[in-house]
Amino acid sequence: MAASISIYIPKAKVTPKEFSELQGVKVRTVRSWCEKGILSQDKKAHKNGRTSIHYLKFIERQTRQALGHNRFQIIVGREPS
Repeated sequence: MAASISIYIPKAKVTPKEFSELQGVKVRTVRSWCEKGILSQDKKAHKNGRTSIHYLKFIERQTRQALGHNRFQIIVGREPS
């Protein structure tokens, strides 16, 4: 039986605040996960620049662990109505 699994996410890269809102955790937890290497992030271009977290990679890794296979599709952007 072949089932099609589609996951919709708003953006491929998000800020720590957006990530915390999407996942329902605190911003400090997100920063801690970045320090521990659980989340991958882009390096800052400037000292005070914004960091962006690879939300697509995180969701893909979490889904692969939960389902135990790679037969799913992640769609970036708005969910079709």
